[in-house]
Amino acid sequence: MRSRIDIKNRRASVQLLFDKVTIVGKYEVNGRILILPIQGDGDINVTTDALNVHYTVDYTTEQKDGEDYIVPVNAQSDFTVKKASFHLSNLFNGNEQLGTELKSEATNKVLNDEWDKFVEAIKPAMNNLISEIATGIVKTITSKIPYNDFFPE
Repeated sequence: MRSRIDIKNRRASVQLLFDKVTIVGKYEVNGRILILPIQGDGDINVTTDALNVHYTVDYTTEQKDGEDYIVPVNAQSDFTVKKASFHLSNLFNGNEQLGTELKSEATNKVLNDEWDKFVEAIKPAMNNLISEIATGIVKTITSKIPYNDFFPE
């Protein structure tokens, strides 16, 4: 982990490197992934190797109870991965014409064979999600600790 805080310009940045990250959750998609038409919702499992996240946030201050508190604004994130693998269930909403189990597995295979293109396709949405999550964590912390406790004069 590396971090840098520019007090004069009110900007903080953090870089985090994770050897392996596994994300399990739900997904919903209606459109195309790569060249594949997909409509479905279900379980998703994503595993990444060497996930490198860079998060930058500007901040202002706000007075509360006679003290200044940091308020994060204008957050941005970017990430890279060395490798990623995916598994999405119910890719075709159980539509027998579009999605047999064989087609779902074949689609998952294409996503994994072309993982780098898939990552690039979903990167804007993932960067927004990372920024939202990180900013939520920052807000939770900075709303409880006064500015002068972070940066004593």
